[in-house]
Amino acid sequence: MRPFTLTLVFCFLLLGNVIQAQTVQPDYGDPRHYGAIYDGATDCSEAINRCIRNHKHVRLMGEGTALCQHSIILRSGTWLELDPTFRLKLADGVNDVLIRNEWAQQAYYMGKNLIDGQLPSFMAELYPDYGPTYPSPRYQLGEPDRQIRISGGILDGNGGKQTRQDYRYGCVGYWGILIALSNVDGFTMTDVTMSDPCTYFTNFSKMRNFHISDIRLELVEKRLNQDGIHIEGECYNGLIENIFGQTNDDMVALNGGDSWFPKNIGGEITDEAKRRWHPFIQGAIENIVVRNVFAEDGYRGFRLLSNAKIEGLSPDNETEGMKSIVIDGVYGSYLMDLFLISNHIGTPKSYADITIRNVKAISKGRNNINIEAVNIGSLVIEGMDYYPTNSTRHVMLSKGNIRNLMLRDVTLHNNHNLDLSAKSAINHSGNIGQLKLSNVISIGQTYKNICDTAQGAVGSAESIMSDYRQ
Repeated sequence: MRPFTLTLVFCFLLLGNVIQAQTVQPDYGDPRHYGAIYDGATDCSEAINRCIRNHKHVRLMGEGTALCQHSIILRSGTWLELDPTFRLKLADGVNDVLIRNEWAQQAYYMGKNLIDGQLPSFMAELYPDYGPTYPSPRYQLGEPDRQIRISGGILDGNGGKQTRQDYRYGCVGYWGILIALSNVDGFTMTDVTMSDPCTYFTNFSKMRNFHISDIRLELVEKRLNQDGIHIEGECYNGLIENIFGQTNDDMVALNGGDSWFPKNIGGEITDEAKRRWHPFIQGAIENIVVRNVFAEDGYRGFRLLSNAKIEGLSPDNETEGMKSIVIDGVYGSYLMDLFLISNHIGTPKSYADITIRNVKAISKGRNNINIEAVNIGSLVIEGMDYYPTNSTRHVMLSKGNIRNLMLRDVTLHNNHNLDLSAKSAINHSGNIGQLKLSNVISIGQTYKNICDTAQGAVGSAESIMSDYRQ
């Protein structure tokens, strides 16, 4: 072969390698290119946030720890991907959330948190750019963020080294959340371990079209109000599945009408903070499916809290109610109720249709289902195994009004041979329009009856369909 030919072939090979190198350039951002050092001591928050501003897909790679002195701010289109053992950790004494988006700030939702029509005096301290009056031109809710994704790794709230600030700022300041997202259309979080929150592991509000799956909740130290997956008002079309671990409150909370008083943790509650606060946004919750929740000695499995407007306080466009809720698959053991359908405060809350199925967990301290004085259109309970203990004697304790109640494929296991002869499976003091039983079986010493109507009422005899076997 001639030298010229060899040279030409070599040039083509070299050009091919250059083209190949260009085509395999990574299509993700690496915060280390922006100065991040994953030694668990260097603040990486600015480097990660700069990377997010310049790349849709951001990868935190390796087995290191990225320490954060500031919140990580997600944007539309962000995919934050962590390698399985990578740890994103809040630094000591930050007293802020680890991850949020722009809209997850109470400044955007101050309408129900005014004091005699005025902003709290501490508003200028927390939000210097807010302005002296409500509403603020700077904090007007805009178009939702779209298609945010978090996958993999360990998100460490370092909760033991944070101090709740609600004793002086109410819900406007930091009150312990690890992840907070609001005003999002399209959110996915998969295969994530969340560890050591100060209070809530997550807080999601005003969210549509979301999928949360394969989440491990790691409780390092028990503190008050440690909910797992906490959903607030204006949340629609969500799937939550495969949630494992332990909390010191609800594993999953659907709280459309949430409100609370500050806790005297971190300091004495100030006069200005000593009142009821309404975190983020209150509103309807609809079309939510929860599948496969596992806990060993968890606090409570689920809390459902519908929203109802408060006269003179709620804005005209505030939405109400809760409907199309399916909970399918509850396992393990819980110290309190497996399910609390709550009224909380004010007028009785309304729920349209709730389905609870495949309940294989044990309540060690209360009842499987606890229903406060609420109004429910349809409640279906199917595929439940119930194990009474000395402290849990009822399948359901209800003070509510239920138009249609169905128990299907329910087995009552009296394994401890407790004396249940004076008890009812359902202790009911409200009104049930129609009670339907299908394949309800009692094993062992049985109950006096299925439903105690001494304090409440069940619709006329012809409306009651019964299939109860001992």
